[in-house]
Amino acid sequence: MIRLFFALLSFALLSCGAKGTKETGNMPEIKKQPIASAVPDFNADSAYAYVANQVAFGPRVPNTAAHKACGDYLASELKRFGAKVYQQEAILTAYDGTKLEARNIIGSFDPENSKRVLLFAHWDSRPYSDHDPDPSKHRTPLDGADDGGSGVGALLEIARQIGQKAPGIGIDIIFFDAEDYGTPEFVTDYTPDSWCLGTQFWAKIRMSLIIRRNTESYWIWWAARTPRFSRSNNPYVRQPRSSRWYGARPAIWDMANISLTPQVEPSQTITNM
Repeated sequence: MIRLFFALLSFALLSCGAKGTKETGNMPEIKKQPIASAVPDFNADSAYAYVANQVAFGPRVPNTAAHKACGDYLASELKRFGAKVYQQEAILTAYDGTKLEARNIIGSFDPENSKRVLLFAHWDSRPYSDHDPDPSKHRTPLDGADDGGSGVGALLEIARQIGQKAPGIGIDIIFFDAEDYGTPEFVTDYTPDSWCLGTQFWAKIRMSLIIRRNTESYWIWWAARTPRFSRSNNPYVRQPRSSRWYGARPAIWDMANISLTPQVEPSQTITNM
């Protein structure tokens, strides 16, 4: 009975509406206008092109010509998209004592804005293929299309979008160097903290500046390490290995409370201890 009542009520209302329209004449047709979205359209093909451009230089292993050329390219792209570009240059010591000519490339959009988002990835590539089933290839450098190239490609596409339409907040994009020169699998004497050397250098510089210069700091309200991606029929999908590490990350970002806008000289050389 209840369903029948509502059915009859709906019919009566529709009938009244139809009658009113007939008596008062035809109402002008209202055209629905699409609602413009403020969210930029991430172009996967554009991001993929940035990955391909990096791979075209060859393996981006520190101390190589390909590494230097690719670093120049990344810095110029960030500048072209409107970022204030800083480069932290350092001589970092690898697990085997090799001195690595490394540089972190930092692009700051709207650097005066105190509300900031940090996005970062590493741009160097692994000097070893130490997980290859063929032991004869273990000392062969990787092209780094996925590990290194894909995260940077996604961030370059984001930078391009920021250059077209400012989001109203400050954004720092950092390409960290010397991440993948860690102790290889074929070395039995493992060296702790031999990975992420560029990130370690950046963190030490930031804390040193805050302590030494009493630098005024502000809160990071959102930060993320761009995961590696795999590409299949254009769309980017988060790589499973990256996803497994994201569970504990929010707690880390909640504790971050230091200024991310670089305040160091464009070129500074130190040797990590």
